[in-house]
Amino acid sequence: LGRKKVFVKTLLEMPDLSINQQDCNGFTALIKCAVQRYNRKKDGKSYKIHEELYQLLKEKGADTKIRDRNNRTAQDWWDMGDSLANEEEEL
Repeated sequence: LGRKKVFVKTLLEMPDLSINQQDCNGFTALIKCAVQRYNRKKDGKSYKIHEELYQLLKEKGADTKIRDRNNRTAQDWWDMGDSLANEEEEL
């Protein structure tokens, strides 16, 4: 897990990197990170690294207002992941 974080930190130091670049689905790195956290939580897998990378991307200036093709922001995906935990607690 440590290597992923080092790799992302190295990429974020590159002057020509566009941290808010969107793919064909409208996903940015921040949105992808939140989606991965959501999917891993849903599947009962470890997701701590995605939480760390999400915070790192936000600290580096990732735009939290960008929306994907489903009109969701990274925060929307994050909240959906949090709601999974709330559903489990209610069971």
